Amino acid sequence: GIAGSLTQNQVTAAGIWMGIFMTLLGATNGIEWVNRIVPAAVVAGMQLGVGLSLAIHGVQMVVELSFVGAPDCILTAIIAGIVTYYFLRQQQQPAETTTTTPNEDSERNRRRRSLPPVGLYLLGVALILAIV
Repeated sequence: GIAGSLTQNQVTAAGIWMGIFMTLLGATNGIEWVNRIVPAAVVAGMQLGVGLSLAIHGVQMVVELSFVGAPDCILTAIIAGIVTYYFLRQQQQPAETTTTTPNEDSERNRRRRSLPPVGLYLLGVALILAIV
């Protein structure tokens, strides 16, 4: 696979660079340019393939660490899972069925669309845990 023969440092660097690249694409609206020139199926396939390869390789490396079974690691995994689930559910909430004015509907939809990606929340949790 793509990440099959990479070292731990290379996988870490690849994840960091991918994050930086995706942040720049998102911040500069460059993702719209990519969407226009590359078919969606190609983008989705590349994201899935590379993401799964890096994730599998990363998990294999983490399992080899001596402290994986420690309570703080288990707690961190549980917190990350809960945060991810919560914010993914927040982004998928259907519109309320109460009667509202068009301006209120527009404001609610604007707030819903402007939610940051779940990865930013996880980054925040990771930074807090790293500092503590």
